[in-house]
Amino acid sequence: MEFQVDCEKIASPKTIFGRIFIQETFLSYLWYNCYSFLTIVLLRIENALSPTKSMSLNELFLFSEAEATWAYGFSLIDKYSDWKLDMPNPEYIKSGYENLIERTNLAYLSTVNFILAHEFAHQELSHCLAIDSDHLKSIEQEKEADLRAFEIIMAGEKNGDVNNIKLGAMIGVWCLAMVVILHNEF
Repeated sequence: MEFQVDCEKIASPKTIFGRIFIQETFLSYLWYNCYSFLTIVLLRIENALSPTKSMSLNELFLFSEAEATWAYGFSLIDKYSDWKLDMPNPEYIKSGYENLIERTNLAYLSTVNFILAHEFAHQELSHCLAIDSDHLKSIEQEKEADLRAFEIIMAGEKNGDVNNIKLGAMIGVWCLAMVVILHNEF
């Protein structure tokens, strides 16, 4: 595996001739997607369960911040920019964000596990012997790698955290798809 620390726009993780290439910018993009998704979904669920309750100022701020975080994460697809320290961050946790950052980090770890299992699946399924320009074959190989990755991570589940594993797989597929679609790789 090769970990790439650079200041480039996002590149999808790739497996080429048995080597996995994953980029730091892509991992930042994953974390921002996990944070935004969890924050937006959790706020929506809480408010749907209490239809008479309107969002508090704090909840409105969190929602707005999650949307800005989502936008920043997606901006990394087009061009690199430094991590914005005034936004949520797994290293510099603002007071009152501890629980949300902890939940984000758990989802992030499950997402990274899925992405790595996906790349290992490409190797196991002999997809990485060459770069294939046949788009239909590539799409089929991605589906096969996704299914195998899910099998791999579910086989490793031991602590009853199936929902977090499923969430990580869902966010992983979403993040990979968005990078591919927005880069016009298919």
